[in-house]
Amino acid sequence: MKRFIANNIYVIAAVILLAVFTYNLFNYLGEEPTDGFRQVTVQTGDSLWDIAERYYGTYEKQAEFVAWVEENNGIDGNSLQVGKKIYIPVKAPSESVVLLAEGK
Repeated sequence: MKRFIANNIYVIAAVILLAVFTYNLFNYLGEEPTDGFRQVTVQTGDSLWDIAERYYGTYEKQAEFVAWVEENNGIDGNSLQVGKKIYIPVKAPSESVVLLAEGK
């Protein structure tokens, strides 16, 4: 067995790297695309729902946005503090891209 591993170490390493790459690729493809992330500072009176409305707009996506922000910033619903810096996903509205392409 040791001889098999020694003779095929590069093949084994290549298979492991391919498996890791494939796993990460499929996880990435399953996520909704974003145009990046933005750091925002929580202001007095802000809630995650206020921030979601400010940056995301549509109500249907706000719940997903709030869940994402909580999970990726280590926040439970009541731990949002003024001055805390959090990361949020940011999307460019598709209408603005179309309007720019049309010259409007």
